[in-house]
Amino acid sequence: MLKLLIRALRLPFTTACILPFWTAFIKSSENIDLLLLSLGTITVAATHLSANLINDAADAKTGADNLDKKFYGFFGGSKLIQEGQLSVSWYYKTALLFAIVSAVCLL
Repeated sequence: MLKLLIRALRLPFTTACILPFWTAFIKSSENIDLLLLSLGTITVAATHLSANLINDAADAKTGADNLDKKFYGFFGGSKLIQEGQLSVSWYYKTALLFAIVSAVCLL
């Protein structure tokens, strides 16, 4: 189940948002506030994960991912909807959960 979740979230791609955030945060701060850094990291990662999930669900609904059902790993989405592993509804609900986590940390 963990491998399925990592694939659905496209978790390895969070480095594409976390590393630039850390760089900008550290460069703009004289004293690093670990609480702000942690909350910012969670906000950025949760927003990214929410976007990944919405993208997969939207591509499945429009049929964009239905043309090629092969999972490539680094492009083309998770293909878990097309494989019948997870539902579009699961993707939307999980995306909403991550969006809420992001909003709470942001506030």
